[in-house]
Amino acid sequence: MNKIGKNQMMRFISVVLVMAALLMFASCSLKGPQGEPGEQGAGIESAYINASSHLILVLTDGQKIDAGYIGGMEACTVTFDWNCEDPELSEPTKTSVIQGALLTLPAVPEREGAEFLGWYKDKECTELFDTSKPISASVKIYAGWSE
Repeated sequence: MNKIGKNQMMRFISVVLVMAALLMFASCSLKGPQGEPGEQGAGIESAYINASSHLILVLTDGQKIDAGYIGGMEACTVTFDWNCEDPELSEPTKTSVIQGALLTLPAVPEREGAEFLGWYKDKECTELFDTSKPISASVKIYAGWSE
């Protein structure tokens, strides 16, 4: 396989299957006492791998569930630098991505008087970041704006 090994791919597939099963369970109605209708379950809002290689599920009700160790899969940190002086965007956004996976880009906020041009490898916005390539290491990317 390209970029990632067979064992890593199998672990990744296992994690995806566990997440799918948890999502199906979390979105089901739970039965109350004596078969009465129960409360609707919480859905999975997002998931990430923490620094200890544990899969963390973030539920729609704000709870976090540690789904366990998924060793052997490296997590890369992707930092999105908004690259502007807007006080609402002063802090970069960070996310964890499994090494070898494709990056999901965040929603881009509108800025008055500026148009978003894309994500770049450098602060000067001279080289576009290629989202079709798997993430191989932690990286910082920069938003490009025309003002």
